[in-house]
Amino acid sequence: MEFSRSWKKKQSINEYDLDNKNKYIIKSNKNFLVKILEFIFTSLLWAYTAIVFYFFISAFFNHNDDFIGIIKTALNISNNDIQSFIKISLFYFLISFFILYLWRIYNIKRFGSLNRRVYPENTTKNEILQLDLVTPEVYKTLQNKKIIVFEENPIRDINYKGDKK
Repeated sequence: MEFSRSWKKKQSINEYDLDNKNKYIIKSNKNFLVKILEFIFTSLLWAYTAIVFYFFISAFFNHNDDFIGIIKTALNISNNDIQSFIKISLFYFLISFFILYLWRIYNIKRFGSLNRRVYPENTTKNEILQLDLVTPEVYKTLQNKKIIVFEENPIRDINYKGDKK
């Protein structure tokens, strides 16, 4: 029988917390080679991101050095081209932002006074017990205890028929 918690049956919860204080939250069973490949590809992508960021920043401030000059020459692009690209992108962003902002104002004026949301009432004990997914004893235990360890799952299947317990 499997338990939903990873501590041993005779081990208390407080001992579990002290024993596993410095362990990882998420454990994986990845192969060591896969971890190395992930690290290499992640490092390459971060390096690529840094180069692209430096590419745009150097063009924005009209700064040229040997490294970025080689890249700009290879791509047959100049600082003016990059600056015009940044200006056009900023222009399209501002237009989109302005349109969405006007749409927001329209929606507030048109629909702002309406209050159509109806929040559900709190679920009562009778409603939960009418679902017939837990017994009244289990429900009482769930309501009163802070820490519960079940030997088996106390929640019945949805298509449960009759009382087998």
